[in-house]
Amino acid sequence: MPGIGASPPIRQRSQTLGDPSRRDSDSSRRDSGLFRKVQAQAMNLQGASEPDFDSMFNIEYIEENAITITSGGDGRTFSYDKVFGPSSKQVDLFQSIGGPQVKDVLEGFNGTIFAYGQTGAGKSFTMLGGDVNDEDSRGIIPRCSEAIFAAIDADEKGLEFTIKCSFCELYMERINDLLEPGNRDLRVQETPLHGVRIVGITEEYVTSSTEVLSLLNIGEKMRAVSATQMN
Repeated sequence: MPGIGASPPIRQRSQTLGDPSRRDSDSSRRDSGLFRKVQAQAMNLQGASEPDFDSMFNIEYIEENAITITSGGDGRTFSYDKVFGPSSKQVDLFQSIGGPQVKDVLEGFNGTIFAYGQTGAGKSFTMLGGDVNDEDSRGIIPRCSEAIFAAIDADEKGLEFTIKCSFCELYMERINDLLEPGNRDLRVQETPLHGVRIVGITEEYVTSSTEVLSLLNIGEKMRAVSATQMN
């Protein structure tokens, strides 16, 4: 590892999946290396009556990078780098978002895929999938894991790779370690040596995508999930 003085500048590329009611200017997103993409999914609210969305609003997909939302006769158009409609498959999102991030990480960039949206919008399904072991329904994280190890196996330069995994949640403004149940209320720290990190979080060495999936299954069982009234 190079010393602090010899370290190359941190290079960051991000992909964001998010709420169609928010948008940034194209220039600010391009300059920051942030690419915004949105996925529309059918809602499935446990315990809620079936809403009449047709009478509430209409979503029109314009080419592949914009949508128009109309409600009460008023319409508004939102532009993105990419729009995924309800018929999109999990593999489509990976090829557009996860695959490029894996490539960048292997080339020395820090990579971030950030999913955000309202409760029940499908963030967990997009990132983890309905079943991490199912080829069709598994999400971005399992697919990225498999792609990373496939690239390592195909390496012909004799490079040595070390991969560690952590799994945490931010719940009620507290960071909890999902791989160690008693490790709760952790804090974020930034240092010149390590950059931004979560102090005391469990880091597990992994040597295959199967081991990553095993950690995901453990952490998923520890997540705090509660029913909320949507605003």
